[in-house]
Amino acid sequence: FSSRRRHTRYISVTGVQTCALPISSGINEGPELGIDGKDSIIRVIASRPQPGMSQEQIVNGFLNASASSDNDFAIARDYLVPDKKDNWNPSTSIEVYEGQAQIQVVKEGEVSFTAALNSTIDEESRINISEPDEQLQKKFTLIRVNDEWRIDLDFDGLIISKTDLNRSFSIYPIWFVDPTSSYLVPENVILPKSVSANATRLMQLLLNGPSKNFNSSVVTGFPEGSALGIDSVPISNGVATVTLNEAVLKAENKNREILSAQIVKTLTRIPGVSSIQIKVGTQNLNVPNSSLIQNASTWEKYYSDAFRENNPYLISNQKVYQLVDDKFVDIPRSEINLLNWSFGTSNRQENLYALVNPEKTQLNVFDYRNNSLKKYAYQIGLFKNPVIDVFDYIWFISDGQIQVQKDGKILNVDLAKFDEVNVIEVIPAPDGVRILLIVRTVYGTELRIGNVIRKDQVITITNIRKVIRDGFSVSEASWADEANILYIDKAQEITSIFSLDSFTAISNKLYEISGAIDVSASSKQRVLIEKNDGTILERVAGDWKLIPNSSSINFPN
Repeated sequence: FSSRRRHTRYISVTGVQTCALPISSGINEGPELGIDGKDSIIRVIASRPQPGMSQEQIVNGFLNASASSDNDFAIARDYLVPDKKDNWNPSTSIEVYEGQAQIQVVKEGEVSFTAALNSTIDEESRINISEPDEQLQKKFTLIRVNDEWRIDLDFDGLIISKTDLNRSFSIYPIWFVDPTSSYLVPENVILPKSVSANATRLMQLLLNGPSKNFNSSVVTGFPEGSALGIDSVPISNGVATVTLNEAVLKAENKNREILSAQIVKTLTRIPGVSSIQIKVGTQNLNVPNSSLIQNASTWEKYYSDAFRENNPYLISNQKVYQLVDDKFVDIPRSEINLLNWSFGTSNRQENLYALVNPEKTQLNVFDYRNNSLKKYAYQIGLFKNPVIDVFDYIWFISDGQIQVQKDGKILNVDLAKFDEVNVIEVIPAPDGVRILLIVRTVYGTELRIGNVIRKDQVITITNIRKVIRDGFSVSEASWADEANILYIDKAQEITSIFSLDSFTAISNKLYEISGAIDVSASSKQRVLIEKNDGTILERVAGDWKLIPNSSSINFPN
């Protein structure tokens, strides 16, 4: 947008690739899991007001033209009265509606607008998904200007349909880092597709830091006062050149690595950007362990999926195994192999194990860290299967309460104004900051995402938000990678398995499988689905392979 107004930030859709897959008995399949990741630019052709347009046509034309941000929404402004044409600020917020809107003349000079509210986008460019029954209602005042109707708009911001939003705007993750400076963590922002300077805008947003909803759970590698030294990020032959001011030179070596990783991970999401050059003035920024031109692989050590390579665990005949090359392999821990279990998992280093007894009344922790064995047992009610996050915190649900165990201690959990008894499952993300919740609401069982704050002996889950507007019969879920979630929805007679892109909030049905009760996946592994008949389905080379006499499949997180 023009420099006289604040930058506007919005959302888009990146589709999931569709593959033709073989059909097995009881299994119906949709698009294969995967993300294109490269948005195509679709220009919205907005129409200027024509002579003799009715009041409804003027309002409808204004709403359609609002999808085109070209020349600071020049065409949409043509529908407004002269003083509002120059003063309307579309950048304050966006209200997104879906379905068929009702536009009616209430009386001469007044038109009402009513539609289902899909979502809102705030002034920090963050999207908030609405509840299913929320409505968007607006009143438009019209007056005659040179004998033609024009809108005397009395509010700022945009009203736009979900369809127009999807084809006109793009969502981009900008990346910060967890408080231990171990892994990058995304926060989504929204930009118009038609704006050519997205690299510049993304850098400005990144340098502004996390939003108020994220700033307690993530940090940044940029020193205070960091800004662009040149208010432009040019792109040439796939290389984006970022010129920063001298405040960046205050960063120590570790933070120089982190801020470089933040920049690379953020900007290489842009179509056509494959590598980054970082400068201060005319000189290249000296960053340890990197070349002058950096690409996505340069900072792989800060990517939460980079080393998530463990083989999955399963239970067969009440023994815990790992599935390695289609074989059940004993885990190398004799103390565990001698006992019977209904579930077992480990951390990524495979030196911390969480296991549940056959009656599902006791959680057992076997801690082999520090070259010694410590054992803990907790008899506090029926368990949902535990998950060990990337920082070795063990998460589980017991007696309807979220429990977290760390180094032999049960920590207090605060859900920050969210009703804990309505949480029926917790699944930490690979980065350890975001956490997926399955919650019970008046609409059914839904997905939410929150942010984890770890302080002393208290775990706080903040910013609990909807990640998708539909999906009200969710029973299980799993992080496939840093962006994608797989979940089971039992709304229909045949159970459905969906993929959900947590960046774009796009959900696609992958499979319909009778009797599916759990799903697990990993970015470097395959999809595994547990059925209620004591078998597991393994996705191999586009087909399903049956693993008999097995249950409780899971990949270490």
